[in-house]
Amino acid sequence: MASIPNRSSARGPWVVAFILVLIACLLWLPALSTPGWGDDYMFLQGARASRLGGEPWWRPFWPDVRFIFWRPLGHEVYWRFVDGILGANPLFAHLGNFILWLMGCVSIGLFGATLARSQSWDRPVLTGALTTGVFAVYAIHFTPIHWISSGDSLFIVLWSALALAVWTAAPSCRAPLRAWLCGLLPILQVLALFSKESGVLLPLLMLCVSVFAWDRSKPGRPEMIAWLSCSVLILIWLALRERFILPPMPEYGLAFGVNVLRNAAALVAWSLNLPREALRVLALGPQWKGVLWALAAALPMLGFIYLAGRPLVRQARLRQAVAVAAFVLVGYSPYFFLAWQSYEYYAQVALIMPTVLLARGLTLSNHAYVAAALFSCSSLIAIEGSRLAEDPGLIGRARWAEKQLKQLATQDVTAPLYVRVTNPHQFSAIGAAGLAWRLNLPASDIAIVDECPGKTGRLLVHRQDGTFGWVECGVDEVR
Repeated sequence: MASIPNRSSARGPWVVAFILVLIACLLWLPALSTPGWGDDYMFLQGARASRLGGEPWWRPFWPDVRFIFWRPLGHEVYWRFVDGILGANPLFAHLGNFILWLMGCVSIGLFGATLARSQSWDRPVLTGALTTGVFAVYAIHFTPIHWISSGDSLFIVLWSALALAVWTAAPSCRAPLRAWLCGLLPILQVLALFSKESGVLLPLLMLCVSVFAWDRSKPGRPEMIAWLSCSVLILIWLALRERFILPPMPEYGLAFGVNVLRNAAALVAWSLNLPREALRVLALGPQWKGVLWALAAALPMLGFIYLAGRPLVRQARLRQAVAVAAFVLVGYSPYFFLAWQSYEYYAQVALIMPTVLLARGLTLSNHAYVAAALFSCSSLIAIEGSRLAEDPGLIGRARWAEKQLKQLATQDVTAPLYVRVTNPHQFSAIGAAGLAWRLNLPASDIAIVDECPGKTGRLLVHRQDGTFGWVECGVDEVR
């Protein structure tokens, strides 16, 4: 791919880059109005308790309790920022996620430009701009932009992209700057590890990039010292992590069975811009709707891949193709063996290299406008369809939770509060933490029960139709 010639016949690729970025902003800005939901309330409670208790900001990095996930930067510190600086305002918190997403897209564009320059591709800055635009339009960002709790995934994209850009740029820089860049790599490695566990993959991803760019950009001694430093930091982090984590929940456990095939199929789906909600409809029905939705998103995406990828096919080298495939597999490797959970944002890091190549293809294509239009159409169908999906869709549940919490806030709710739940999946969008936060009750005074705790008092019942109602214990029948 390094020898792809200049194609002056390409039509307005800078305009295409601008259009893609503009469309991305139009697609994602409506997410700012999403209410808080699910784990958001749990993290807010923890952040406020830490602030009111005077706990120092460094404590999450060396905690005196154990966590399910030890992500001090991606979880605890970020939520202290949301609570203490942003006032726990969901609009401002979603804006924070939006800014992280934008920074990640720009950083991936920086990596694209750096890789293009290292390979002597013509118009490397244009490749970077198109990389930013293509990555920004991808529907894989749906959950992190709409759910504050998944901001850790935006952090890992940011640090990974910056590390790959630095790794690629360093060999061609002169001594002072080269040393500075190599010194930056261990810092980015630590930031990635403190944001999300998949930060352990960075050294392997760097090697994949080096294999791709081997002819023109080989890592030298300074880069290898930095690489070894990153590897040592990972070993230290792994040892510390065992001290601070709890056993994983069943859905996050690892298994080797049909789940591997299911997760591999999910990777293909995310690569083709299929929305997670469409897969849910395919699994739960009505299946014909799921099929139509999946096809409506995937077919334009396939057209985009064909138009953007065709100029690269004749120039592709086996080594580079293997390097890109290895990058994708390594980037997604933590999720192949998950027992159950699967979200589209798991593929964000894995799709960085393919995004750069698709952007490169747009700089060479005579059909860049058509390709961009197909891609934008695919994401529009995936994103807007997911927003419109009612419960049990993610945003449908978030809207349901907000409606119910607003109604409960107008009622006389006192502690202790006993709650009977008929639909745990739906109720998880609120949870005991959400009731405590929004009703201004102590978390310790809320209990999820199967029946009235006594012959007197009141029980809050989450009904099968998704509404809440009160039962007078000893008087009304609990339904």
